[in-house]
Amino acid sequence: ANWQLAMMLMGCMPCMRLTSSVINLTAAISACEAASRWQSAAGLLGSMKSHGLVPNLNTFNSAAAAYEKAGRWELAAETLDLVEPGLITYNCVLRSCVTCTRPRWPRWPRWHFTLQLLGEMSKAAILADLISYNMAALACESERMTEHFQVLLDQVLPEHLQKL
Repeated sequence: ANWQLAMMLMGCMPCMRLTSSVINLTAAISACEAASRWQSAAGLLGSMKSHGLVPNLNTFNSAAAAYEKAGRWELAAETLDLVEPGLITYNCVLRSCVTCTRPRWPRWPRWHFTLQLLGEMSKAAILADLISYNMAALACESERMTEHFQVLLDQVLPEHLQKL
C-alpha cells in the first residue's frame, strides 16, 4: 500500500542523509489519508515540529481529511485553530461532523456546530459551496432541526449570492 511505502520512505530518509520537507511529509500524510490511517497522519503531522518544519494549508487539509474519514471530528476541528483555514479545511470539518458515528459528541448539538462553522466561514470571507451547505443541511436534518438551517440560508444566501 502507498501509505506503508510513504511511511517506510520517511523512516529511511535520515539513513540516506536526506532531510524531510513540508512537501514530502504532506505527501505522506495524504497517502495515510487515502488509506484511512489517521493515526499515522497525526504522527507525521506531529513530527514536523521536531524536524523544524512549519506545516502549510495543504498539510492541514490532508490531516483534516484523514481525521474526517475516520470520524474523528474533534481532531479535524482542531486543525481550524492551527492554521488560517480555507474552504477545503472547513468542508473536511463539516463532513466529519456529519459522518461521525462515535457516541461522544460535545455538549452542543452537531447541527449547532455545523451552523457555527458556516458563520465562521462567512466572517472569514470564505464563500461556502454546495458541499458546505449540504453538510450543514444533513446535520440539521439528522437532528430534526431543519428550521435552523432555513434561518441560516435566509440570512447567508443573499450575501453569498451578492459575492458571486
